[in-house]
This record gives sequence, C-alpha cells and structure tokens, in this order.
Amino acid sequence: MLYALLVGLVIGVVAGWLMKLNLGIVWSIVLGLAGSAVGGFVFGQLGLQTYGVLGSLVSGVVGAVLVLFIVGKIRGRRA
Repeated sequence: MLYALLVGLVIGVVAGWLMKLNLGIVWSIVLGLAGSAVGGFVFGQLGLQTYGVLGSLVSGVVGAVLVLFIVGKIRGRRA
C-alpha cells in the first residue's frame, strides 16, 4: 500500500511538472494512481507492454498527463 502511494506521488509530481501545474501532495498521489490506471489501459490497447519499475513509471506518467489534458479540456482551461 505504501509503495503504491509513493509511486503514485512520484508519477503525479512528474506529470504536474511536465504540465507546469503546482499540485499538492494529496492531488499528486490521486493523479498518479489514476494515471497509472489510465496509462496501463492505454498501453494495453496499443499492444505495448511495460516491464519493471521504470516501465510502470513511464506508463503512469503518460496516463497522468492524459488525465490532466482531458480534465483541462473539460474544465475549459489550457492544460
């Protein structure tokens, strides 16, 4: 459980940094966990497989950036 929260935090912080957003710790963790789910789904649909911690981080960050982009479009903000 703690490992998932820490990985979620790292993914959320990296995605927030890439999208130039200042997110708090809680939102970074939530974003990271959601991004991991979205990234795993998208990579699976594209036929891509990830291995190890680095692969999980990459797919999670890609998913989190997609989540931020979609939320930004829905809310009418530039994301």
